[in-house]
Amino acid sequence: MEKELFERGYQLAVSFIGGYCDWCAEGCAKDKCRHPDRARVPWDATGCNVVQSLANIGINVTFNGTDVCRYGLLLW
Repeated sequence: MEKELFERGYQLAVSFIGGYCDWCAEGCAKDKCRHPDRARVPWDATGCNVVQSLANIGINVTFNGTDVCRYGLLLW
């Protein structure tokens, strides 16, 4: 979606992932990212209050220790 928005003229479109990057099954390289064109910053690493932001749009996050949901974010 980020690429599509960019191609349609939204050059400031940016996406964030939910949770950690998992492109490298063997872990991140010590010196640099192996997939800089695919890797995205986790949404919560931006300092955004993810739980409150989702609540603002009607998605309530609960921490019960059994179910895991990962949410991404696309801004344009």
